[in-house]
This record gives sequence, C-alpha cells and structure tokens, in this order.
Amino acid sequence: MLAFDFHMHTGASPDSRTSPEELANAALAAGLTHIAITDHYEAPPADPNLFPDKNPRWLAAAADRYREVEANSQKNIAAVQALTAGKLSVAMGMELGNPLEDLPRTEELIAAHDFDFLLASQHTNPGGPDFYFLQRFPELDLMAEMDIYFGELLKIVEWGNFSSLAHLTYPFRYFPADKRPTDTRRWDEIINRIFRLLAEKGLALEINTSGLRKEIGEVSPALPLIRRFRELGGELITVGSDAHTPADVGAGIATAVELAEAAGFRYITRYEKRKPIPEKIK
Repeated sequence: MLAFDFHMHTGASPDSRTSPEELANAALAAGLTHIAITDHYEAPPADPNLFPDKNPRWLAAAADRYREVEANSQKNIAAVQALTAGKLSVAMGMELGNPLEDLPRTEELIAAHDFDFLLASQHTNPGGPDFYFLQRFPELDLMAEMDIYFGELLKIVEWGNFSSLAHLTYPFRYFPADKRPTDTRRWDEIINRIFRLLAEKGLALEINTSGLRKEIGEVSPALPLIRRFRELGGELITVGSDAHTPADVGAGIATAVELAEAAGFRYITRYEKRKPIPEKIK
C-alpha cells in the first residue's frame, strides 16, 4: 500500500502546535515514505468578530496577512527535511486558503518559493466566517452558503495555479447533523464543471481523511464524488490526512488509497517541483 500523506500542518499554522521534531517522528512511526507539509496561507477576513473563539494566533495571522506563517513554515519544512534525510521524502508545500481573495499576494507567495506542491482550498465565503464556526452562526442559510462555496471553488479551478484541490466538501464537516445534506444532488451541475475543468487542466483532486476522525465519519469528498471525478476524466488523485497534531499524521491514508482504487484510479499522485508523479497503487 502506498504511504503518501500530502496534507499536514506544523506549528507554523495558527491552528497547530506540532513541532518539526514531532512531525518527523510521527511520519517515520507511521511508515510514510513521502509527505508534503502544507501550512495554512490564507487571505482571511480582518474582522475579529468572524473568529468567534478569539484565538490570538488566528487574529495575529489575519492582521499580518500570514507573512509570519510563510517564514515559519519554510523553517519548519527545512527542519523536517534535515531530521528525516535519507529516510523520508519531504515536499515543500503550502495550503492556499481562499487564494483569490488576495490574488496579488497569493501569486507573490507562489513566485517567491520553489514549491513542490500547492493545495488550494476555500475555508470561508467572501466576508463570512470560517466554516469551522458554522454552528455559531445559526442565522446562515446553509444551502445558500454552499451554493456560494461551490461557485468560489469553480473560480479557483479556473485560476488553476495550484496542484490539488483540497477537501471538496469541507463545510459538510461542520454542519449540524440535522442540517447536513444527505447527498450533493443540488450541486451536481457545478461539481461536474469543477471536475471536468480539473481534468482538462491536469490538476488533482484530494481525498482528505480528516472527516474520518470527526462526527461526519467520511472522507472528503466521499466515494460517489471520487468515482464521478474519474468518470469525468480525472486522472490525478492526492491523499492527505490534514493532520494538525502528531497523532493524526498518516491517519486514514490506507482508507483513502482503497477508495481511490474502488473509484477506478490505479495511481496515487505525489509531486516534486510542481510536477505530478503518479505511483501505481499495486
């Protein structure tokens, strides 16, 4: 079984405390062979009311537009590479959250570093809170928010300056259980457009395993959508634990690989210097 994990965070991310030593040890203990460190780089809203937990690390990141995150992530990646030299392949990555909300700065970041791998994600709708806080905003029309969300994802794919589209159904993690959609039929048309465009541009779709550790209990996206991506021409799949703690590094990766195979994929993709390297599942 392939042992790749191309989505994880160090303490450079405002929502993680994981040190380079902890991450290195966890990756080696999990038997991983290739990882990508993908700390958060986002264009978050500056309004502190949109961070209901008032986490000072998030507020500081919002204020400085994540320049400190950028610098600290580079140091942490270099440290993990040094700690695991000859034992583990460590790709220099970044998770670009809401990349279009400050596109000049996003493009500046991409140009400034020799990245191996870039995840693209949408954690908020423009002007709204991170979906992590959905339950604290009961007045929101969640179906309408998802309409906007998938529209933003389509714009990101149209832009296309990234490697893999992260956790397609991210907001579903945080829906109250009684309001969580039982299927994605409402958004079939726009999801199909997203998938076709990913395929046309030679971009990957991520299978994100963090939902296996949450109430929702499934990967993002779930198997029917992974299969649809393949049916619509998708060739490239990445897998990631979205680990923010050492204990979660590599978690669920075997399940993600099995689901990719069940959906018709024969390869899992890793990246070097922004180039996809498909590796045969069996």
